[in-house]
Amino acid sequence: MTTFQNRSASRGTNGLVCASSKRSAGTTTRPGILVVEDADMHRPVLVLWLERAGFRVWDTGDGPDALDLYEQHHDEINLVLLEAGLGPNPDGLELLEQLRRINPSLRCCFMTSNPWLHGEPELLDRGAEWVFQKPFTPAEVASMLWNMAGSPPRPLQLAATLR
Repeated sequence: MTTFQNRSASRGTNGLVCASSKRSAGTTTRPGILVVEDADMHRPVLVLWLERAGFRVWDTGDGPDALDLYEQHHDEINLVLLEAGLGPNPDGLELLEQLRRINPSLRCCFMTSNPWLHGEPELLDRGAEWVFQKPFTPAEVASMLWNMAGSPPRPLQLAATLR
């Protein structure tokens, strides 16, 4: 497993990474998001985007580690952003099913660059609330995730696209 560690992240006993959840006076808790992306070059960029957009981020590149992270931090993680083509063992849809055994009301978005593997209708039918087709922009992802978290979106200062 490869994880991304930034200046505000701390490494737990299992070696998985969680961004800092520090709050400044007068602010509300930042929504927590679990990012599961098996592309080592994309995951650190997603983590950076989401942290700058105001989320607390846990990240990993595979399903078993995602399950471990969610079991340990399910009370802090509000949303999951999954790569649909993750896998195998489990793939993105199987992982969502496993995560929902822990929390049946877990909110999830998928991202994909391969719509013929699992099409958007299938992903939505199986419980995704949104499907991001790569390439996408940080503002697009952050805005949707803030809406799902039930909080006002924060301005995002990055103008980039993940391909």
